[in-house]
Amino acid sequence: MTCVEGFFQRLSLGVEYPFVRARLYIDGELKGELFLLVDTGAGITSLSYKDVVRIGLSRVRRGSRRKVVGVSGVAQERVLEGNIELELFDNANTLRVQLNSIALAEMPRQRGRDFNLVLQRPSILGWDTLKDMTVIVDYSRRMVQHLFTRKCGRSTVVL
Repeated sequence: MTCVEGFFQRLSLGVEYPFVRARLYIDGELKGELFLLVDTGAGITSLSYKDVVRIGLSRVRRGSRRKVVGVSGVAQERVLEGNIELELFDNANTLRVQLNSIALAEMPRQRGRDFNLVLQRPSILGWDTLKDMTVIVDYSRRMVQHLFTRKCGRSTVVL
């Protein structure tokens, strides 16, 4: 059993959320390190606009576009398909997850309330990554742990 530990990070209004560190690989090439908000309600793993720019993916034009509506407002994303891998990690262990696609947030087109909210949104670890995992977040002890096991070809992750 491999254990990858995450952490809690404060976002807006003093609320803390569970995060995990990850490395993003596209076609085997390391693109960068990320802090991903663990969001079991998000359908697809999605990179924030700030992370897209920081790791040099803002010029990616391939892939379909989609409109996303969430708590951070309305945003446009480009869905990049291909050989995509996330490596969840801590100081001692790693957990590799193969994905078929990842969403890249685009710069908001309109100014206003949604513009600022979209720019503040973190990158998200979504259901496409978590679907074959068991996810538990211990808010009372303020611990985020990923316990990785193999059972019948599926993985178990405990946050």
